[in-house]
Amino acid sequence: MTAVFFTNIIRIFRNKINLLFMIVMPVVLIVVVMAMGTGEAVINCGIVDYDKSEFTEDFISRLKSMGSIKIIKEDQIQDKLINQTIDCAIVIPEGFTDGIINNKDVQVQSYTLQETNATTPFLINVQSYLDSARNIALSAGGDESRFYEGMSYYEDENMKINTQKVSKTGKDLQRTSTSMGFLVMSMLFFTSFGQMIILKDKETKIVFRILSAPITMRKYMIVNIISFFMVSVLQVTLIFGFLQYVIKANLGPYPLYMYIVSLVFSLVCVSLGVAVTSISKDTRQSAVIMSLIISPMCMLAGCWWPKSFMPDTLLKIAKFVPPTWIMDAYDKLLHGSTLADVTKEILVMLGFTVVFFLLGTWKKTDIAR
Repeated sequence: MTAVFFTNIIRIFRNKINLLFMIVMPVVLIVVVMAMGTGEAVINCGIVDYDKSEFTEDFISRLKSMGSIKIIKEDQIQDKLINQTIDCAIVIPEGFTDGIINNKDVQVQSYTLQETNATTPFLINVQSYLDSARNIALSAGGDESRFYEGMSYYEDENMKINTQKVSKTGKDLQRTSTSMGFLVMSMLFFTSFGQMIILKDKETKIVFRILSAPITMRKYMIVNIISFFMVSVLQVTLIFGFLQYVIKANLGPYPLYMYIVSLVFSLVCVSLGVAVTSISKDTRQSAVIMSLIISPMCMLAGCWWPKSFMPDTLLKIAKFVPPTWIMDAYDKLLHGSTLADVTKEILVMLGFTVVFFLLGTWKKTDIAR
């Protein structure tokens, strides 16, 4: 068992093609993306304030530190969005401040034609600010003076930090997202092509010599899967180390969470490789199948461009490909979500893993024939 494990590791690293997909390709693509840059993302937001309270006036003044804010009328929103004179619009209803102070379920309305690297972090920070106001109102117990006192303290201590994150997000996070898309693509190619070792063992009759020893087919497959997964973990670790410590990419507030969900996706990649090699007659057929499915999956998942550019039909189809869920998890984590917020994405990826493993192991008994 141990000998098979270490032999697989050596065979993987001996193949220069595997090293190309594992390290060289993602590093080169990431460096190119980071060097090109995306420029500073400046938000243009239209505000409709029906409340006109002290709180909403201060709220609007704070938004001005995040982008270009214009006071408009509600009937102007559609034309301004279509003509792209504003990126988004926020409507504050009458009685909003009283609702906040008295812990009522009041909401602002936001409008946007499409999410971009400017509007997404801006609206997330708007929601975060309003959620903080609700928490302060809850602590104030309906006392207006205590509410404003708490808001004053919150703004003095925290809004400078939030504003800094927004400006950096607009400039860096789209590049990071694209870089993570190339990492996803390289993980798919590497782990999938790496598992062609199984087919090579079958073609060269090595598998029969292995099975003649006191080792079962199940143990042989488990050792292969573990060795492929460990190499994938090494790939993810090296790339994340390069992103964080060499080029100092902005990985959001929780880089560790980004790393964890990447490891979960490694399981998906390994299981996909098992499934494909199980239905392939030889290494050539396996390579063709992987080439035909990986690129379309990456395109649908938004690995190479923002999904906001894609029509609704393709977005619905994208839900059925694994890379979509890792990219969605990356997007949430880059914009401040925690690991608990991407539970759905993690569970879906684990679901894909189970399905692919079942498909692969169901057919793998054919190898011994």
